[in-house]
Amino acid sequence: MFVGADDTIYVGASFPDTSAKKGELRGIVIGNAIDGSLKAFIPDPCPYPYASASTLAEGVTVDAQGNVYGADVLGTVRKFMRTK
Repeated sequence: MFVGADDTIYVGASFPDTSAKKGELRGIVIGNAIDGSLKAFIPDPCPYPYASASTLAEGVTVDAQGNVYGADVLGTVRKFMRTK
């Protein structure tokens, strides 16, 4: 989890979704830490079945340009660049 200076919160998450393969949706949820509103969702880019074990972002951070980084327990770090 990461909370920015503007109170935007970024959380690596997995939750039930019957439309998702294996019944769960995985990725990074982006919202407002003050009012709890959701702003965006970055889906896990690794398709099922997973090539290795977990790809869920267990570590999340954001740089000054707004790029989001997600790291998993296997040591993979993915950069998600902000687009308009």
